[in-house]
Amino acid sequence: MANPSDKELRTLNEAVLLHMNGKYVDSAAAYLRAYESVSAESKYYCLHAFTTLLRPDILNPTDAHMTFLKKIKKNTGKPPAERVLSAFVYGILNNNMFDDRESAGK
Repeated sequence: MANPSDKELRTLNEAVLLHMNGKYVDSAAAYLRAYESVSAESKYYCLHAFTTLLRPDILNPTDAHMTFLKKIKKNTGKPPAERVLSAFVYGILNNNMFDDRESAGK
């Protein structure tokens, strides 16, 4: 795996600093922006960090967050690790937070 560029590191650092300072809504948005702008090798790290925020005690997921996860899990062109993580988090959130077992299993 290639090392991230300086630009990627700055983009990721912004999201991390927001996360560390408890600005979870801004941090989630920064992770999503980073996911769209970093290299393929760095996308999983952005996605993983983003999903760590989606908990009832940190940040309740919005419809936009759920749609983002669903698009990744359904996209056969995405790397398997990204699809698995998205599917797992999507299912857990639907089952535990929204009590939607039917959607959780899809």
